[in-house]
Amino acid sequence: MGDLDLAPDSYIFSDRREGTTPVRPDVVTGFFRRLRGKLALPEVHLHSLRHVMATQLASRGDVSARTLAGRLGHADASVSLKVYRAFFPPADVEAAEYVGRVLRVNRAGDVPATGSAAGGG
Repeated sequence: MGDLDLAPDSYIFSDRREGTTPVRPDVVTGFFRRLRGKLALPEVHLHSLRHVMATQLASRGDVSARTLAGRLGHADASVSLKVYRAFFPPADVEAAEYVGRVLRVNRAGDVPATGSAAGGG
């Protein structure tokens, strides 16, 4: 295997050595199914691994909802927080909810609610 010059925007999963074209998602899914069968793993879907990764990151306690949202490709951290809320430490959930309330109020042009992140109000 010789040296390979890849462009910065090369695809990680590509059917071209140069990484210039992406592999179709059904090809990756098929590969995963075959690998799962060879390894005699339980019936798990490839998409489930996304949830495992998100749950593990959320439960660490040092990964913010915004960081998790970025990893998952969510434009809004509130989406990640709603889905993975049970895995975030309570203080992080309370802080995120407070910021969400302030942002909603500011978007409406009203005065932000006062109160602490823990007590909310």
